[in-house]
Amino acid sequence: MSFIEINGANIYYQLLDPPISTGTLLFIHGAGWDHEVWEAQLSNLPEGFSGLALDLPAHGQSQGIYCKSIADFAAFLAKFLEQMKLPRPLYLCGHSMGAAISLYTARHFPDYIDGILILGGGARMKVYPEMLANLSRGIINPDFIQVAFAPMTDPEMVKQAVQKYLQVSPELIYHDLNSCDKFDLAEGLAEIKMPALIIAGKRDRLTPLKHSKQLHTIENSVLEIIEDAGHFMMVEKPEEVNRIIADFLSDK
Repeated sequence: MSFIEINGANIYYQLLDPPISTGTLLFIHGAGWDHEVWEAQLSNLPEGFSGLALDLPAHGQSQGIYCKSIADFAAFLAKFLEQMKLPRPLYLCGHSMGAAISLYTARHFPDYIDGILILGGGARMKVYPEMLANLSRGIINPDFIQVAFAPMTDPEMVKQAVQKYLQVSPELIYHDLNSCDKFDLAEGLAEIKMPALIIAGKRDRLTPLKHSKQLHTIENSVLEIIEDAGHFMMVEKPEEVNRIIADFLSDK
């Protein structure tokens, strides 16, 4: 296990290095989750790339206080990158809330990274008000995770995701989703100049395809749509996601 101290808290990360690293993929999980959601990507990295998946503050095995905004998460990530000094080029690969963090970093901390890979993200990520209200009262609705998967997804996979989700503190999920709800980078997309890969699940009901199409207005972006995948496309269709990532990075 690997830890690094950021802002007085131990932050957990998993790092896989090839014999000779020609770049780094840094994986950022979504609301309420942790580094384990990237298991299929870490086990099949693009040739020559290091892979690092971290637990954001107060998530998984990481200590720290709850971040209250996407800007707070991005400021934390900038400090993490300053201390880690990872091999360049460095690409952020973010899912859902992690996608918002990656977009914000690309807009406001562009010197720290060389590109972004966005899965299930959008320039705005509004959350159902009723869900936020329930979470503020300590109530978790498992239906939120069930609908995040495409209807044809293996039911056992969905069951395991729901079980993991129900073990997370409602307070943590509330702060994460409230950060997503307040996020708005629609006016800043034109300022993102670095390469961007946008991966969308055609069956995504949490961030529908229209959000990915809006992100595709980023000047140097590529949009890939995966059939029969929902919001968790990297878990539902890992081989296809891994191929898309490898093809994108091979052209860089």
